[in-house]
Amino acid sequence: MEKKIALLLVACLAWPLSTLAAPASDDALTGDIVVTATLSEKTVEDAPGTIEVVSAEEIAELGAVTVSEALQWSTGLVVSNETGRAQVPGIRGTGSKHTLVLIDGRRWSAGYKDFIDINQLPVTLIERIEIVRGPGSALYGSDALGGVINIITRNPTESALLEVDARYGNDTYGQSDRYRGAAVVGGGIGKIRTIFSAQVENKNPFEIDGELPEDGDDIQLASGAGRVAYDLAPGHELIAGFECIHMDQEGDRFYRKAARVRESEEERLNTFLTYQGDFDNGSRLRVEAYRSDHDNDIVMKNPDAPVSDEEDAEHCLQQVEAHYSLAVASHYLTMGAEYRQEEREDASGSDEDLHNTSVFLQDELQIARPLYLVVGARFDEHSEFGSQISPRLSLVYHLNPSWQIKASYSQGFRAPSLSELFVTSYRQQGKQVYQPNADLDAESSESYELGLQGSYGRFRGGVTAFYNEIDDLIEAVFSHSTGSGPSKVAYYTHQNITEARMQGIEVEGHLQLPYALSLSAHVTYLDTENKETKDDLEGQPDYQGMAKLAWHPQDSGFTANIRMRYIGDKEFADDDSDAVTLWYLYAGQKLTEQLELYVGVDNLFNRLSDSDSLNLIDPAFYYGGLRWTF
Repeated sequence: MEKKIALLLVACLAWPLSTLAAPASDDALTGDIVVTATLSEKTVEDAPGTIEVVSAEEIAELGAVTVSEALQWSTGLVVSNETGRAQVPGIRGTGSKHTLVLIDGRRWSAGYKDFIDINQLPVTLIERIEIVRGPGSALYGSDALGGVINIITRNPTESALLEVDARYGNDTYGQSDRYRGAAVVGGGIGKIRTIFSAQVENKNPFEIDGELPEDGDDIQLASGAGRVAYDLAPGHELIAGFECIHMDQEGDRFYRKAARVRESEEERLNTFLTYQGDFDNGSRLRVEAYRSDHDNDIVMKNPDAPVSDEEDAEHCLQQVEAHYSLAVASHYLTMGAEYRQEEREDASGSDEDLHNTSVFLQDELQIARPLYLVVGARFDEHSEFGSQISPRLSLVYHLNPSWQIKASYSQGFRAPSLSELFVTSYRQQGKQVYQPNADLDAESSESYELGLQGSYGRFRGGVTAFYNEIDDLIEAVFSHSTGSGPSKVAYYTHQNITEARMQGIEVEGHLQLPYALSLSAHVTYLDTENKETKDDLEGQPDYQGMAKLAWHPQDSGFTANIRMRYIGDKEFADDDSDAVTLWYLYAGQKLTEQLELYVGVDNLFNRLSDSDSLNLIDPAFYYGGLRWTF
């Protein structure tokens, strides 16, 4: 039944596409400016590829506190629960390590088990999130097989700024109450502009089934970020900044045949210095140096015996890069060079590092007014697997002012991680041991997509078909086992063993209705295959979709929405998860120009997971809060 609902949603969204000739109203066009697709400013309509923008206003009306909560509504994107309950994104059926997460175009160092846990990233300082679906290796190099998520933060401000947001909520069982406080301050004097943010959050655990592992952990999260800009001259500036995160997490587990308490402490510190300048000839230069450090300390305690298993690891990423752009006749050229070094050290004495040097060139060519081409390629030289060339060809053809055809071909790659190359890790409650392999090759991909996007009257939307094939996919292959029964331990080794295919269709639509109502929806059909086993890829739903009915009465200061999220069947090696439909509510009212009251409900009908923690769904959660702007 739920799959039929998803198919009905496709049909409802697709019907306006048959009437392309009608003019679009100005309200139907998004007008969003994006930079991730080409490193130059383009509207979503003109930018090559399939791009989604999640604005700060949308994030607020989703009731999102973290990037994970904001992204779970995006087209073609799945947020998965991984080991350690990290939440990581995957785009168009690619794995959790195939999506590159950036903040203002900068990479983050790997975290626990090589994951970037987007549930740790606060939304306080975010201006928008740009999601580019499809390989981005021609510009960004490794890890962008599935796509790129670029978190764009707010610029330093000259005028005085103070914003405060306070929230409290609890679940339907009265167990997992959650506190959150956030603030943004800014201002400038002379040639200096600043902006700083801070957020603190505390979430208590919840337990529903009375069995280990505990359903929810106790989480304490504190974060801060800041930017200071100095105007060197008109059009030229220096920006220095940082992001820091500290998270403590504690919960019960069953690990290595014993009930234990898992205590995790993670710290992250990112720092950067950027020069960017616009010159009189229209060219632009950006030079940036940054460093990202991540430190995790994890202890698995057995309360009944003086035994513990510890994991203490430090990751560090350092990168220097320069990009230069200029217009030459009908061409807009962007060229760049990067050097990156990654290091990992842990309590066992392991101390490993990688480095990568790259150059790239991109040409944006306006052949004629209707046709715009992007041609580019990047060359990477990696210390462990050698060289890689990643080409890209994209086009945008304007059928008329309202509708565009977009097509692209691109190649991507993912370099083996430090953990896959050098680190032994324990998973599935210690019953599985993952062994490294220093001889791994990089994964590589070829991707095609073809889409139609545009607007008709009060409707805007599009449909996109995509095909992605990954070669030399890195998987953990069974090697041998020891023991038997409850004492059995299985050993796996990372190997390049197979090819994988992902193909599907994405349909999106937004319709402005009478009485200040609007309806937005999207659905993705995904077909995946491990070409060696002929099985579907793990953890990827065949269908997923979202629908949102929003109400914004003019000049009332009121906003409200009801949202539905559908997640289709998923297959796992040891268990499958059934399709699920979740409902959410949000409402906000401005009491004054400076003060807003808001309330919301997540998982309205308390739909719970019937599977393990890989498909964990929190119970119904009720919250309310206040926002002040001074």
